[in-house]
Amino acid sequence: MSTDLKYTAFIIDSRDAQGADRIYTLYTEEQGKVRVLGKGVKKNNAKLAGNLELIMLSDIMIAKGKGIGKITGSIPVDLYPSIKKEYESSLLAMDAFKKIDQLIQGEERDEKIFLLLRSYLENMEKIAGNGEQTEKAKLVNWAFFIQLLDQLGYHIGAVSCISCGKKIGPQGNFFNFSGWGISCPDCVRKADVKISVGPGEIKFIRLAGANRLENMAKIKLDQESFKNMGIVMEKIWQWMNQ
Repeated sequence: MSTDLKYTAFIIDSRDAQGADRIYTLYTEEQGKVRVLGKGVKKNNAKLAGNLELIMLSDIMIAKGKGIGKITGSIPVDLYPSIKKEYESSLLAMDAFKKIDQLIQGEERDEKIFLLLRSYLENMEKIAGNGEQTEKAKLVNWAFFIQLLDQLGYHIGAVSCISCGKKIGPQGNFFNFSGWGISCPDCVRKADVKISVGPGEIKFIRLAGANRLENMAKIKLDQESFKNMGIVMEKIWQWMNQ
């Protein structure tokens, strides 16, 4: 006997299964991350396939019995067409999905993360729809990652030195992976796993933790700080995946 469920969900990943089936990973408002089965969705005449795309918010119906639930229906809620048309924006959206999929394990409802993802895609859709610079999309992407980490318990301290507690100065600072925050030049040790951060990157990290995503698209970074911020975000992601 199965139970009928309805999820408001983003499909954040899909993988081929046996025959014409596919396994979908959803991030749902009701239950967090859930994996479900799409039966026969790879067949040419499959009606469900068009409503089970990535970068889409949908109401997805599930029949849940023993084992993995099976998708019985899907109704699109928001299609985010501008993101899909703009190549760089679609890559950044997929990057956000990948981070959620890899950082979150198991089924656990977290409305804040669901709303964060929804806000992220809404802002990315607005940026792509207005034909704005890729730089704005990257700023929002980085801010999303910082806020996601914060929601998962990895708050980045960027106001005072994580070791001595003194206010961060303008020069010689490092993001310290060992203490998960900013170390001043007096406290950082040779043995620490670290990366140099300038005042522009520190300011961005601090603002990202305290502002809505739509505000982060308005932040101005000089060319060097923008480049370094991308390096810092990539290094943090690599560290999280060790």
